[in-house]
Amino acid sequence: MPYGSKNSGRRVALFVLLFLAAAVCQVLPEPLLPLRGVSAVLYIGVLSGWAVSLRRRIVQETVRRPLLASAWQMVLLFVLRMCRFMYFAGMPALSRWLWYAYYIPFTAVPLLAWLTACRAGEVSGPSRTGERLLWTVQALLCAAVLCNDLHGQAFVLSDPFGAGAYSRGWLYGVAVVWCVGFTLAAFLTLMRRCRVSAARRLWYVPAAPALLAAALLAVYLFRGGHAPRVGDVALFQLQEVFCLLYVTMFEGSIRIGLIPSNSGYDELFRISDANASIVDQEGQVIYRSRGTGPVRDSGSLRTRTQAIRGGHIFWTEDRSAIAGLNRELQVAAQRIEEENDLIQQENAVRAERLRYETKNRLYDTIARAVRPQVLAMDEFFRSPPPDEDAFRTGLMHAALLGAYVKRRGNLMLLADESPSIAAGELVLAVRESLEYLALRCPFCHVQEEGTGACLLPSALVILAYDLFEAVAESVWAEGRACVVSVRCAGGFAMEVQAAADACPVTDQWRRAELEALGTAVSVRREDDTLTVRLTAGEGARP
Repeated sequence: MPYGSKNSGRRVALFVLLFLAAAVCQVLPEPLLPLRGVSAVLYIGVLSGWAVSLRRRIVQETVRRPLLASAWQMVLLFVLRMCRFMYFAGMPALSRWLWYAYYIPFTAVPLLAWLTACRAGEVSGPSRTGERLLWTVQALLCAAVLCNDLHGQAFVLSDPFGAGAYSRGWLYGVAVVWCVGFTLAAFLTLMRRCRVSAARRLWYVPAAPALLAAALLAVYLFRGGHAPRVGDVALFQLQEVFCLLYVTMFEGSIRIGLIPSNSGYDELFRISDANASIVDQEGQVIYRSRGTGPVRDSGSLRTRTQAIRGGHIFWTEDRSAIAGLNRELQVAAQRIEEENDLIQQENAVRAERLRYETKNRLYDTIARAVRPQVLAMDEFFRSPPPDEDAFRTGLMHAALLGAYVKRRGNLMLLADESPSIAAGELVLAVRESLEYLALRCPFCHVQEEGTGACLLPSALVILAYDLFEAVAESVWAEGRACVVSVRCAGGFAMEVQAAADACPVTDQWRRAELEALGTAVSVRREDDTLTVRLTAGEGARP
């Protein structure tokens, strides 16, 4: 449907009346020549008003810019004509240059019309580079016409210093082809879009007046650049028909909706189903929608109002759908909250189970690691020797084994929590074992160097303590001295010196674990002293 209203219809009628008044003033005979100057003023006013309305109505920036540019080019055309015939008629040279300047809007408006037609729809227009090239050609064409006095290729004047008879050259033909070509391209582009749009039944609205104006232009060209005359009065002028062609073509396209415009909102408001009314400052209803009913609060209906320019708008909101959605959201939120509680409880149970499983697995590992020592203590307590001295000796040995079981388990618990253990933990474990070893041996001692802030791999600490325990148990049988040295400066090294004849530790002791840790064990005997050395890291060599 056409986008129109009563107010827009009145504006169109006013524009048409002003245009007809200007046309009548233009064709008045010579005795009424002063009134013919009024026609140019009326044309300028009509076209300026049309340009202002385009700026207000057309919201699409890419379409508004070329439309406004074409409207102001038409205004420029009548300004040039008014200056030529009213202000500089007695200056032949300046009058002639104003005549040449007509071809600035004559060549610019058709190009702008085609660009508008391309941007108004989904018809692909020229690229930015192509558009710049077209404007460059248009500028060169205008410059060539303006310099006609130098080359005479557009118009050949019989009196170069006057405004007498003239003939047209080939450059004039180029300008005509330019104008006709882009005008046809713009018209065909709009008609092709009209054929596939919702306004196809109203295609004649822009087409009919545009074709009429085009026919008048064709008559003007076929008559050698002269309009038909009745007596001494020309029926029309080139400028009026030229502008009429583009104004009617684009205004008709706007009226049928082919070019989107910011108009017709009163009709859209009237046919809408919204329960709304627009009132003026006195409370009189100006617009009322088709769905208007009693405007009141009831149940889920809420009355809203908003101040607008010149009055207020009242409407009713049905909040039942929103209330239903809110209820559904509350139910869903409650369900999600319950599910989250269940998930949290499940996670807590799962975490507790994993914690117990981890502890059980760790305790099983510890039990397997100290199984020989535990079995030895169990055997002793199950069948203690009847001899008091043997019992005391066995009890001291059980204490040594118990210290190892406790300290070995403690180191494994620390290893489970962290991949590294402080070297001080190894020193503490060795010192406690030596305290029980001292019950049997006359001299036991531990030395440390640089262990304060030293962190060692957990597996290395456990392996070092196992090495010490193996030597300590061999020393226990003989009951002689044992000295341990732990050094962490420039690499890790633990050295155990004991007065023992036999020792289970050799250079091949737990070789796979030693290689995995990048460590080495060396066993050396000098007289009755056994030296076992474990090294790891830079600067520590066996």
